[in-house]
Amino acid sequence: MGTEKLGESLQPAAEGTFSMVETAPPKSAKKPHWTSLEIGLITIVSLLFIVIVALIVLFATQKTDDERICTTADCTRSASRLLENMDPKVNPCENFYEYACGGWLKKNIIPETSSRYSTFDILRDELEVVLKGVLERSVPGEASALTKAKTLYRSCTNESQIEKREGTPLLDMLPDVFEWPIAEDNWDIAYGTTWRLEDAIARLNEKYGTQVLVNFFIGTDDKDSNSHIIHFDQQTSLGLLFRDSYACNGPYTEPCRAYVQFMIDVATLIRTDRSLLVNETRDSRGG
Repeated sequence: MGTEKLGESLQPAAEGTFSMVETAPPKSAKKPHWTSLEIGLITIVSLLFIVIVALIVLFATQKTDDERICTTADCTRSASRLLENMDPKVNPCENFYEYACGGWLKKNIIPETSSRYSTFDILRDELEVVLKGVLERSVPGEASALTKAKTLYRSCTNESQIEKREGTPLLDMLPDVFEWPIAEDNWDIAYGTTWRLEDAIARLNEKYGTQVLVNFFIGTDDKDSNSHIIHFDQQTSLGLLFRDSYACNGPYTEPCRAYVQFMIDVATLIRTDRSLLVNETRDSRGG
């Protein structure tokens, strides 16, 4: 009972018995070592699993040919318009423009009143027809903005009332914007001493929505997109298209002289309505 073996010891148990207890430290567990073959097989199995999952998802979300083709009225009209504008007789590899737009060129010509004509012009004309129907139709409980738009539309299309009023609206407006010197005999006395360009520009813009010389508007701040500021800029046009048009020489002579004559005609009508003397011998170049 007193002898011991390596790594073992006898310890007394209850009531004179002995038990053997191992005292040697346990051996460390061996780490699994993956061979290159096992790693390759695991990689292949993982890739196959991913592919299978992707195929299942694709199959579950796949639509049939009928479901992928749009057959609504809008899609049908758009497809029909595209086919009409094409020329399938032309080889697209030789002249793709004719192939894509040949049908349009054959069926459409530029109107005499326009310098260009495209699908956008057609859409604009169609939109105007739709807007005309909206503005001429009465709808109970409509928004106030729409009511105002309809009132403005009726005032512009009521030609009999326009002819009846003749030049009265213009004659009533001129004193409110400090008159037009050429259409008033006593402008220097009545307005000249107190007239200021800033007041005239502000009145025209604030009350009549007409911007003269200076163009200003509310827009996003270039340095802070969350803020809005007042933008000031020069007016892009005073009536004629180009700056050189006001020189009345060269290729712009005819439109410039026509523009001056138009102003003279308007001034003549205003002075006639006011029973003022009209100087018919005034040269059109003098305004």
